[in-house]
Amino acid sequence: MRYKIITIAVVFACMIASQVFAHDAEIVIEVDDPSDQVEVTVEKTQKETGHDQDAVRLGIVAGSEMSEILFNDHHEFQVEFNEHILPGFYAEVLIGHIGLGTTALARFSKTTSIYPGVDYEWNLSWIGTLDLRYHFFEQSFLDPFVEGGLGCAGSVDLPEYTEDGEYADGGDLEALSIFVQIGGGLAVRLDRFHVGAKVMWRIYNDVPPVTQFQPIDVADFQVALFAGIGI
Repeated sequence: MRYKIITIAVVFACMIASQVFAHDAEIVIEVDDPSDQVEVTVEKTQKETGHDQDAVRLGIVAGSEMSEILFNDHHEFQVEFNEHILPGFYAEVLIGHIGLGTTALARFSKTTSIYPGVDYEWNLSWIGTLDLRYHFFEQSFLDPFVEGGLGCAGSVDLPEYTEDGEYADGGDLEALSIFVQIGGGLAVRLDRFHVGAKVMWRIYNDVPPVTQFQPIDVADFQVALFAGIGI
């Protein structure tokens, strides 16, 4: 219940912020030629916002899978974040307040192999999502947003070979899941560059229909830091 209250509070806070900070600069000057009046108005609006329009955003992201987001101190949060981090990239196409994008995270991990002639066993874990975002401001220094997404997570043992090139083991898909997540975040936009953070809450996680895979145990929450450019 407390997580639902936190999510609702974040959305409500973003809505309040949009009402406080969102305003369009508009200067109306009485002139004889109406076309001149429109030109002056648009020029002033762009000058006061100080930003060009972004159509596409590209960047890198570090997402950490976390079982909870409420910790007693900063050190405990930092340890939990660093232990479950997955790096990756994201892309987003902006149409007004709406953003359509994708995020891809992956991590390689290794364990000591039990097979002669094989040093390590390697595993690949990944998380990919299709994202739908609503930005409360179209183009501004502060960019609060809410987000929903449909994702896929999986884990696979990579093939293992001995020093002689003989196949030992691996190459099997261990687990696969599809999930739904909601959340929100805040970005700071500096000209073409932007940095920010977001928190996502997984509200559904299960294996794909009509498959025999085991579901991967994705965490209830993901905390992500991101940075990128707009073009």
